[in-house]
Amino acid sequence: MREQRLKPALAVPGTTTIRTRLAERSRSLGFSYLLILPAVIILGLFHIFPIFYAFYISLHKWKIQSQGYIGFTNYTRALHSEEFWNAIRTTLWYVVGTVPVGLVVALFLAIMLFRPIAGRTVYRVILFLPYITPPLAMAIVWGWMYKQDGAGLVNAFLGLFGVGNQRWLLDTRGVFDLLASNVGIHLPTILHGPPLPLVAIMVYSLWSSVGFDTIIFLAGLSNVPREVIEAAQIDGASQFQIATRVIAPLLRPTILFLSIISVLRAFQVFNPIYAMTLGGPAQKTETITFFIFDQFFQQVNVGYGAAIALLLFVILFVITLIQLRLGEERRVGRAGG
Repeated sequence: MREQRLKPALAVPGTTTIRTRLAERSRSLGFSYLLILPAVIILGLFHIFPIFYAFYISLHKWKIQSQGYIGFTNYTRALHSEEFWNAIRTTLWYVVGTVPVGLVVALFLAIMLFRPIAGRTVYRVILFLPYITPPLAMAIVWGWMYKQDGAGLVNAFLGLFGVGNQRWLLDTRGVFDLLASNVGIHLPTILHGPPLPLVAIMVYSLWSSVGFDTIIFLAGLSNVPREVIEAAQIDGASQFQIATRVIAPLLRPTILFLSIISVLRAFQVFNPIYAMTLGGPAQKTETITFFIFDQFFQQVNVGYGAAIALLLFVILFVITLIQLRLGEERRVGRAGG
């Protein structure tokens, strides 16, 4: 009897404790999943599901409702459409004209504002204000500023220097062709450059976005060790050398992040196009997003518009992967060197 009573005491010690811990962990995981469930539902309902539904729509001839399954006809139609490739070319001009210039200007301003100068906080606020101002309202204001007559502030300002009125939002000629024609040079069509209205929109976009990029660069600069900069100064490096050979390499993760964000932002530009030109004149400012908008809401070619939107999604996905791969290769190469 005594041996039988002692048998339960010979059980493996800690078994109850392990089971208790596993139960507590399961309850903790369940509570964690419950907390993120609303975010998962919102993400799935408003981000993931629309992608698959758009793909479904793109496989149909779809006006107000489906008019029949047509397979990948909308995709082949887009890839053989001159209007589609014209929108891609216009978008690429916009990307090339805003992304590199915006990053360089933002980095320069960040380096200037990183110094202990008087009124530094005020300058930062002034730079950031255009980014938080309602974009459509500010685009309309800039459209008034670009007016051809005397009411346009831009032409009024240039008139002080003897420059005549420019048709900022109406001229269909390329900006390089305009500059060359003023000195009697005639360029071939391939060298005409982006049209003047698109350049005017680029200027507005740089004004509105450079503040955000500057703030991000300032955040990156705050992580640069001051000892490295001071050592470069002691070695006799100039301010330009410090900026290009010391600060810029240390800011590569920030530059990679901003380059990805800037490219995505540039490919999806819409508000200034809608407010200033509506894609004109002669579709010279019709970017890919405005082309999608036109097909969806003006032409009511919903299936065709969905196909173009998914093609844009694929383009942006591939460009982002290339940027990430290039950034990774540079990081690995720097670590190996």
